[in-house]
Amino acid sequence: MSFTTIFAGVAKKRRLALGDNLRTFCEKSGFDQGNLSKIERGLMPPPMSTLSRYADALGLESGSEEREHFEDLAVLSNRMVPADILDDPACEELLPEILMALRRRKVFFPGAHGTQRSEAAGDGSPER
Repeated sequence: MSFTTIFAGVAKKRRLALGDNLRTFCEKSGFDQGNLSKIERGLMPPPMSTLSRYADALGLESGSEEREHFEDLAVLSNRMVPADILDDPACEELLPEILMALRRRKVFFPGAHGTQRSEAAGDGSPER
């Protein structure tokens, strides 16, 4: 499942929790119904230029974990790395190692496709 698809589900679920159909939400918030429909169906990533306004319209409180998750998914949908990660010196040092580990599937994520299992353990346990 792509980040765009995951973001789509989160965004649509949040809008529906507000009790708005797509048309009503777009009328209230000023978003283009056609584009928002594509975003909510996972056909296009959310534009970064309107992300903050979109989060506000969905009632996501600034600084909340829910909003941070929403924004992280949007950034990843656009094939970018969140700015706060890039700006953190500790993360800056670790990010290349994390990317290398992910590429080599040396990191175990439950449910992830293509995750390597440890052959050394011989019991199929995940590598850590």
